[in-house]
Amino acid sequence: MLVLTTIKNSFVQLYNYLFKLVFYNLVWVTIFILPFLILYPFERLWMFYLAAVYYLLVTGPFILSFLHIIRRIKAREDTRLREFFQGIKTYFSRGLLSFFFVVLIYFVLFFDLYYFSQRADNIFIMIISAITMYIIVFFTMFQFYFWGLSVYEEDRGFKELIKRVFLLTMANPFSTLFFLIAFLLLTMLMVLSVFAIPLLFLVLGGLLINNYTELTLEKY
Repeated sequence: MLVLTTIKNSFVQLYNYLFKLVFYNLVWVTIFILPFLILYPFERLWMFYLAAVYYLLVTGPFILSFLHIIRRIKAREDTRLREFFQGIKTYFSRGLLSFFFVVLIYFVLFFDLYYFSQRADNIFIMIISAITMYIIVFFTMFQFYFWGLSVYEEDRGFKELIKRVFLLTMANPFSTLFFLIAFLLLTMLMVLSVFAIPLLFLVLGGLLINNYTELTLEKY
């Protein structure tokens, strides 16, 4: 099964490339939280706004750069530290656009769900709420292909990429749903293991997304 193969390959690769993966995991976490650690002691509202702007700008590029590095590690290619920062530069515009796209869609969907749930006094509104919930689940499944293909098929235009991801998600609904459940369960285990969060959380998630994308692309 595709999902079980993805999980098996991810843990094998985690073992084989443990040092490099943990190193880049710590680099990612350090760079990502550093502004917050610097600004937090000052307790100024404008500094929190500044940190929020920073995270809005860099989260998408950081995710794509990290997936790019994991892909290079698996392929035994050059993975010096400068490659990570070069990846942020390379994927900055695509990452920024992707992140804002995801945030906007989730905001609209959850706002609609909240709006309809407050007015669930008839069957029609309840049906709309159920459909909105289904779309949220579908869009969450959509994320695995979306971020993975943003690296593996980086030459695609953004609209073309969204179309491609939508078709892949529609073509593999049960497999992707099973993968989503497995991904969430592994995430919960990482959260429960405080030590694993800074060391393994990101790399394991990145390996899962990369491997699932690769195995899916072999079929299409």
